[in-house]
Amino acid sequence: MAKVSIKDIAKEVGVSKSLVSIVLNNRGDELSISKETQKKVQKAAKDLN
Repeated sequence: MAKVSIKDIAKEVGVSKSLVSIVLNNRGDELSISKETQKKVQKAAKDLN
């Protein structure tokens, strides 16, 4: 199974690699990333895993 990268998740959700990194490091609330976007990133990370 191929490793999933931040780039893969960003492409799937349609956001930047930086935003994916922020969400995956649990800093989304701190940096005012919407809950909806955070959920999309987390779901994509889980689905692509």
